[in-house]
Amino acid sequence: MAKNILKIFITLILVEFLVQGIGYIYTLHERSEIKRRLLASNTSDIKIICLGDSNTFGLESSYGNSYPEQLERLLNKEIKNHKFVVYNLGIIGQNSLQVRDNLERNILTYNPGYIIVLIGVNNRWNTSGRECEVSDDLQIKSRNAILKAVDNLRIVKLFRLIAINLKSTLFFQSLFYNQKLTRVNQNNENTNTLLNEELNYELSQIQNEMQKNNSLWVFKKAIEISEKYPDNADIHAILGRIYYLQYNYKKSIEEYEKALSLKPNTIPLLRGEAVCYRESGDFKKALEIFGFMAKLDPKNETLKMDFRHTFLNFKHKWALSSKEQKTMDYWLKEDLSSIASITSRYKKRLILLTYPTQNWQDEIRKGISRFFDVPLVDIYSIFQRLNNISEYLGKTGGHPNDKGYHVIAQEVFALIRKDLDSFR
Repeated sequence: MAKNILKIFITLILVEFLVQGIGYIYTLHERSEIKRRLLASNTSDIKIICLGDSNTFGLESSYGNSYPEQLERLLNKEIKNHKFVVYNLGIIGQNSLQVRDNLERNILTYNPGYIIVLIGVNNRWNTSGRECEVSDDLQIKSRNAILKAVDNLRIVKLFRLIAINLKSTLFFQSLFYNQKLTRVNQNNENTNTLLNEELNYELSQIQNEMQKNNSLWVFKKAIEISEKYPDNADIHAILGRIYYLQYNYKKSIEEYEKALSLKPNTIPLLRGEAVCYRESGDFKKALEIFGFMAKLDPKNETLKMDFRHTFLNFKHKWALSSKEQKTMDYWLKEDLSSIASITSRYKKRLILLTYPTQNWQDEIRKGISRFFDVPLVDIYSIFQRLNNISEYLGKTGGHPNDKGYHVIAQEVFALIRKDLDSFR
């Protein structure tokens, strides 16, 4: 028995060294490339450092297409009176404390004009560097030294992450495979009614004006048409989309329900309704509808991606106890506050981002933005306004693909250009 325990212990140590060794070698390779670019840059260049985790690193993007790399290309293409160098300092799995602790050194090393930060989601499993824990009443307590050492082992972090995902998967299976999901299939004699030429013309007008972001005209026109043609599913779907863009999820859901009563089991209408439930915070209802759609069209990859995106949002909020949630909120608030204070002390321009695929803790990010008067680019809301978010996400749905990272780069580029114009 003792020999078996010893073998297991030695195996775990070897695995730990292997995991850390791979990470160290990869980090050395990345740092050498960054160092080469730093030596080649001029003092007159505007340097930008992008700090964060896998979303900054560019997980699920092709080579050279993370958002920092696409941002550098955009800046140098569109702004001719400056030369920009953007450094991608994102590290997969990094927590907010690690970004905070390395910030001063990174400022002194790169002397950036802008610092872009997207961080926080890994705090729930990566506790590296935490010297304390937070009690239910938010009192700080010293952590047990042995427990802290164990927590910092990569292999322990890996097992903890696997456990969280296993717990989430088991919940997913109980939700969809052990329940019968049914939906009332309402028949309506007007479902197959042919549209007349006038209505066809008015609907095409609305679609064209929506593309031009002429929201006020579109809203008035859609209300007018819905009163004239109350039994037309398409106009109710358009109203649902308009209310969604106004963040009026209750009204949006009502319109999608009307559309579905006229065209039952229509995938685009079901998807619109599910997205509204997701954004309103009713993740269970959203997941139920996505599950129903998956049964209607099991080979639809877009639906699988939409479900994955919804489930990620749900998992981040569901997997934590109330105590853990308080702890995570406390840590992120403290770390982002310190990051804002340090950048202010060095007179650097800080830009905060939200995650593209989940809005967990975004109220904290927005609060820090307001309190320290630093800009925040709400990437999550921008992604929600995309016509088909699945086209912008990688295979797992947890990170953007090249197209999604381009959206992030464009939004950050627009902010930097506006900021530079204000100093002219």
